[in-house]
Amino acid sequence: MSVVVIVVVVIVVMAVVPIVVVEVPRPQRRHPDAEGPNGWIKEVLGFRRFSLRGVEKVRGEWHLVCLALNVKRMAGLATC
Repeated sequence: MSVVVIVVVVIVVMAVVPIVVVEVPRPQRRHPDAEGPNGWIKEVLGFRRFSLRGVEKVRGEWHLVCLALNVKRMAGLATC
């Protein structure tokens, strides 16, 4: 009997309380801040794929690519 009372109460509450639909925006596939450096690395530095295999070696290669990008940017800032 208590289950029936609970179901009736829930139905009554649902009928009284308005249902609010909130539209949630879809997340973007790529964050706009990440596009610039990745574009530079691909176009300006010409880096398209890793030469080494293994997580540690790829991580080291990626650090070198990022270092090259930063040095290139610093060289550009020094000439201005």
